Amino acid sequence: MDLLQLIDATRTEEDARRFIEKARWPEGIICPRCQRKDIHRFKRRNQVRCRSCRYDFSLTVGTIFHKTHISLRKWLLVVHMMTESKKGVSACQIQRQVGVSYPTAWYMCHRIRNTMYQPSDKGEKLVGIIEIDETYVGPKSNKPGRPAPGGPKAAILGMIQREGKMIAKHVSNTQGRTIKDFLDAYAMDVEILNTDEYKAYNAIEPYYNRRAVNHSLMYSDGDIHVNGVENFWSLLKRGLIGAFHKISVKHLSRYLNEFVFRFNERGAESILWLVLENCEQKHMRYAELVA
Repeated sequence: MDLLQLIDATRTEEDARRFIEKARWPEGIICPRCQRKDIHRFKRRNQVRCRSCRYDFSLTVGTIFHKTHISLRKWLLVVHMMTESKKGVSACQIQRQVGVSYPTAWYMCHRIRNTMYQPSDKGEKLVGIIEIDETYVGPKSNKPGRPAPGGPKAAILGMIQREGKMIAKHVSNTQGRTIKDFLDAYAMDVEILNTDEYKAYNAIEPYYNRRAVNHSLMYSDGDIHVNGVENFWSLLKRGLIGAFHKISVKHLSRYLNEFVFRFNERGAESILWLVLENCEQKHMRYAELVA
């Protein structure tokens, strides 16, 4: 769905409400308490009542929109901006384009990121031919031999299934034991494991059919390469540097979920619709994010 289609579909606040309702309950409203469909819709307020358990609830209860004072039309615009921007969009950009304060834009973005998932969040594991690689994100030192002002870089492990999905996680280190735990947790039935010549991968050779490409000589040796993961790293780093400039390690996992979700679902008809389908989330308080 492009931006003009979204605007045409949500010209009023009631249109936006119906749009989200259709995504959340495609087969009709379901009571979040007893899971039944026997409901009564109030005409004079934006609530419905479950005739079975007598529970009154609104469209936004139990979702990322819970207790929001921001127009649902603005929420949908922000979701569209985040899902259709290949390298992400900053809270400053949303502040300017949507007309909200910076803390509000930042808070909205994190609540939306909470709906964005990786295959591992749904219990899926990668299979077949797997590429795995590591990278680091964080500040650079302006003076050789001295630490960066923001502390050490954060380590990330990522792997991709050939012609399949990507998984990336923030890890404490990139040692052999950590890499094996990462593979054991998120991959199964691995036929071939493609890596570069990073020494830590030597520790997992007894457990996997490993093939390594020497990046000092070539990017690929036939079908032995990690170009799929490298492609994702380029999107991630260009987004972090160009759009966000600086992020906290505390929130790195949410940013990874955003980039992985957008990368994995890039062929979907409407990524915005997928976010709305997954909008039922535990309410995230602003105080918890900034603590």
